[in-house]
Amino acid sequence: MKIQVKGFIYASQEVWETAPNFTFFTFENAGAHYAMICPHTLEFEPPEGYSFEKAKIDALVAKKEDLTHSFHKSIAEINEQISKFQCLEMTS
Repeated sequence: MKIQVKGFIYASQEVWETAPNFTFFTFENAGAHYAMICPHTLEFEPPEGYSFEKAKIDALVAKKEDLTHSFHKSIAEINEQISKFQCLEMTS
């Protein structure tokens, strides 16, 4: 099953870049950073066995893993700070 996506090809180039970058948008992006090259229809065939639901689940699992990693890193940093304060001699 072929899928068609209509949109526009734009070019942008930062002052330090030696060549423009090309980007496909599904909407008109009239802005200071982009110059429209031409309208374009992108046509592709999804990979065999592609499932939108599986792709979304995979993305959510990856996000969950990133958040879990960030959480554990934050807890470790807090525990380290607690340990440092507990090592200080408390005087009043």
